Amino acid sequence: MALYVVKSKRGDVVIQVDEDMIPILKLYYVNMNWKTGYVQVRLKANPKIRMTLQRLVAGTPKGFMTHHINHDKNDYRRANLEIIDPKKHSHKQEKHKKHNKKKTSSPLIGVTWCKKQMKWYVSMHVSYLHLNLGYYDNLDVAGAVHNYFLIVFYEPCDELNKVKVTPEQMDEVDFTVLNKKVKANLIKKGLLEMAEKLDNLEFTDVDFRLILGDNSQPK
Repeated sequence: MALYVVKSKRGDVVIQVDEDMIPILKLYYVNMNWKTGYVQVRLKANPKIRMTLQRLVAGTPKGFMTHHINHDKNDYRRANLEIIDPKKHSHKQEKHKKHNKKKTSSPLIGVTWCKKQMKWYVSMHVSYLHLNLGYYDNLDVAGAVHNYFLIVFYEPCDELNKVKVTPEQMDEVDFTVLNKKVKANLIKKGLLEMAEKLDNLEFTDVDFRLILGDNSQPK
């Protein structure tokens, strides 16, 4: 297995391919189709010849589809590609969508699944302003980030997410940068009182018990 970097103005994408595909890819222009999420290739000697990378790798004949067995669109190894008829491919895709919908539905306030980023997106409204609070791999970390800003702006508050995170997990979030970003957006929209609440604020200034969603009175 080898890693291949697909260059793009919207960000480079790292894909997995078999090692013997590396010299073959040098014969093609390789691009990411952001609408479909699949890599496309065009033959340098004849740019009119174009196809998806999975069809090139699997040698998929006309009238058939190429299925990613593990549903990872960045895995183009032959072992992960299956040539199937369109009807069977459609059935597998629908089955995966139903499974994925259950997997990516969020029970937490202010947290939704972003299919494009493949991460949990956190947001909230402060007055009339919609705040983007970032994208996170871990659902509980995302819920904790929402709790943090809810506490900062509206403490005391009852609608906190119940999450299970450790201080070490939260260390992965750069709250210094995030606080500055949120504060700048608040100032830009004239919400100065809310912006002042972030002055010199550190994540550790907020009771971690509340970050976990425990708003009961301490014993």
